[in-house]
Amino acid sequence: MCNCELKRVNRQFEEEISELKQKNEEFTTKKQQKKKELQSELEGLRKEKKEESKKAAKQIQDLNNSLDEKLKEIGEKTDQIRQLNGEVRMFKADLDKLQAKSMLDEQKLETLTAELETAMENFARSHAEAALLREQGEASDKRLKDERISWQITQQSLESELEALQNNAVSQADLLTGQLKDLEQKNKVSSEETRSLQTDLETAKQAQKQLAEQLQSTIQSMQQQKQDMLAEHERLSKELKEAHALSQSLRAQIRPIGSQLERRYEEERYRLSEALKKITDLENSLATSSQTIADLQLELEQQFNSQMDMISALKKKFIVLKGGSISNTTQCQSSVDSIGWTSNSSEGTNSVDEEEEEHSEGEENRTAVITTKQSS
Repeated sequence: MCNCELKRVNRQFEEEISELKQKNEEFTTKKQQKKKELQSELEGLRKEKKEESKKAAKQIQDLNNSLDEKLKEIGEKTDQIRQLNGEVRMFKADLDKLQAKSMLDEQKLETLTAELETAMENFARSHAEAALLREQGEASDKRLKDERISWQITQQSLESELEALQNNAVSQADLLTGQLKDLEQKNKVSSEETRSLQTDLETAKQAQKQLAEQLQSTIQSMQQQKQDMLAEHERLSKELKEAHALSQSLRAQIRPIGSQLERRYEEERYRLSEALKKITDLENSLATSSQTIADLQLELEQQFNSQMDMISALKKKFIVLKGGSISNTTQCQSSVDSIGWTSNSSEGTNSVDEEEEEHSEGEENRTAVITTKQSS
């Protein structure tokens, strides 16, 4: 009965030991799998971190190269702007000179305008004098006509008187002949005066015509000079506007280049900051994973210690049960002491050897866990 109970206890103990071994193996397998997974994840994170670091360094190098190129372009554009500013200053100096010349030309134009006004006034006076001469000529013509009419009337009266006096006296004929000569002389003098007045009128008309032609040519030349000056002013204004437009266009071209460079620089800086944030996040996740691994290792160590304590308690219990079973066997079956003792001692020895092997394996596992923890 005691042997059966002892065998049953041994079997139960062996089953518990086998279950504990199986659980320990499963736990060890899980731990190794978890460790491998964590190590692979850690390696992956390290590789990703290295790749991100390489990419970030490459991006920084590219950014520095592009920034140097853009700074070089900005320097070239700045030199071009300086050259254009020098040209603009030269254009401004030329424009100032042309404006001064234009002011002088305007002063000359004002002088010529004043001279033209003076000439127009002289022309008006000449025209008034010509009109006066024309009026005088007309008055002379009218007086000549009146004299002719009076002469005709006188002639008619003389003829009538002559006809009346022809039959009366020959002496009055000589007197009338003398009077007729006097009247003819007067008529001749009046005709000469009329011709001289007509000649003066023609001379005044020709002088007026020449003066008008001179004034017209002077006005045309002044208008031509004014048009030339206006065309020159328009040309210079157009050149100034073109230079100003060229300067504005160059400034507008340089401004988008600067804004584009700033935008690209901001984009690259944003990408770099995002990469640094990602690297920081990866480092934080790596630290979290390391902390998790340390916590798991500590938990495994605690579980291993608790299992070793359980094994030690079971070992003590087994030793106590083995001692009790040996005393009961000695008291109940003295005939089979040698056989029972031999079997029990062999079984006890085997169980003790198994416990010592398990204990040594546990110590080895514990040492491996501690070594892994220290290496990680």
